Amino acid sequence: MEFKEIRSELRDLKHRETRLLTDYAELEEENITLQKQISNLRSSQVEFEGSKHEIRHLSEEVDLLNQQVEELANLKKIAEKQLEEALESLQNEREQRYLLKKELDSKLNSDSMYQLGNLALSIQAAADKDGKAEEEDTDVEGQDSLNRCETQSSRC
Repeated sequence: MEFKEIRSELRDLKHRETRLLTDYAELEEENITLQKQISNLRSSQVEFEGSKHEIRHLSEEVDLLNQQVEELANLKKIAEKQLEEALESLQNEREQRYLLKKELDSKLNSDSMYQLGNLALSIQAAADKDGKAEEEDTDVEGQDSLNRCETQSSRC
């Protein structure tokens, strides 16, 4: 009986050993699969960290570009304001030049009239010196000259 028990126990042990070897082989395969998954996850994690770093870098670039856009917009506003002020200044200068030219033209016309009046008086004075007979002719001529000068100046 003892022999049968040992044999039975031996069969159980072989059967158990076979089952354990099968379990061990399955565990080895699962371990290899898990190792591969770990390796894939690590490479994915490295890619993820690289992507995070790239996203952070690109985000900083976007912020910098947005700041530059704001600065350029501000500079554009300043330039437009300065341009507008320069145009207003030029317009004011033109108006002032026009007024000064108008004033100068008026002054020149006034001076011309004054000089023509003096010329008429000097002609009349010269005629007075020549004598009484010529005086009547000169008065008429001087008056005609004065009338012509006044007529010409009113045309201007």
